[in-house]
Amino acid sequence: MFRKKPFRKLIQLWIFILCISCTAQESEYPSDYPKHYICYQANRLVKIDGDLNEPDWALAKWSDDFEDIIGVEMNTPFYTTKTKMLWDEKHLYIAAELEEEHIYSTIKKRDAQLYKENAFEVFIDPDGDRHQYIELEINAQNTIWDLKMSRPYEDGGKANSALDMQYLQTAIKLVGSLNNAKDKDKKWIVEMAIAWKDLEMLKPISGEQWRMNFARVQWLYTVEENMYKKQDEVHYWTWTPQKRLNMHLPEHWGFVQFSEHKVGKKEEPFKIDEDYNLKLVLMEVYEQQKKYFKKKKIFSNNIEDLPLSKKSKNVLKDKLKISATKNSFTLQATGKKDTWQLNHLGHLTIVNSN
Repeated sequence: MFRKKPFRKLIQLWIFILCISCTAQESEYPSDYPKHYICYQANRLVKIDGDLNEPDWALAKWSDDFEDIIGVEMNTPFYTTKTKMLWDEKHLYIAAELEEEHIYSTIKKRDAQLYKENAFEVFIDPDGDRHQYIELEINAQNTIWDLKMSRPYEDGGKANSALDMQYLQTAIKLVGSLNNAKDKDKKWIVEMAIAWKDLEMLKPISGEQWRMNFARVQWLYTVEENMYKKQDEVHYWTWTPQKRLNMHLPEHWGFVQFSEHKVGKKEEPFKIDEDYNLKLVLMEVYEQQKKYFKKKKIFSNNIEDLPLSKKSKNVLKDKLKISATKNSFTLQATGKKDTWQLNHLGHLTIVNSN
């Protein structure tokens, strides 16, 4: 019996060290850091047919279940939504599974406003500059709305529905029936292949990170005399919360990191964006500049004119440079990795890499 005690103490020490290690690993990411996903390469060409029974899809990990667009402090969505991704030399592959008791969809015209009914949405900003990003919507009819945003609506952006992703492949699989109020359905599945050339982008390099988000628009319907009747209540559920009722805040989108490794072969750690907090603070200064302009009809050159949180001031620590004229301004700050500029149009760019 005495011989077992050292071994027991060794086990207890090992568990203690493991717990500390796990806690340290979890604390690497701030509590409000966006969701992230490692996108691995497919081993073979993915067939877009709505069936996710291919080996590569089985190996790709599902995302976390979607949350309310505001965040976890809101009610948990009453239907589960999740997504997964793969990529290869020509395509970005996206799959989504949307639990649904009553699959309802009537819009069949391409580039119609699909969010007026239930829909799944994809947002892609490859360089994270908040401008010229892609929005792609799809419904259970396999109807598409593909558009490019010049910049967010709040910044004066406009949607360009003339974007035609001619190489886009999409498929829908219904586990249930469409527009049949007499039964109960289980889910609908989205599968798509987005060609790099439709994004006017070269394929990503290994380790590259894109800002992306996914959203589900879920209207409430009642069944009356075996017919669906749309209600005024609508829910917005997202992969990573936006903190506000607005999908067009690219600074709050998640991070998708592309890996050169084939799915199921080797895992790769996620690399945290060391300048993430700094960029959020620049966005806070940007918003305060807009409020200042609304009152004074001029932008400020003085940071003291702009009320900032204590946390933001600690992040800046005299790093911020403001260059303002009556009708424009540029903010510049150097982070741990890069020097960033944000102008009066909300365009975020890298000045130089450190």
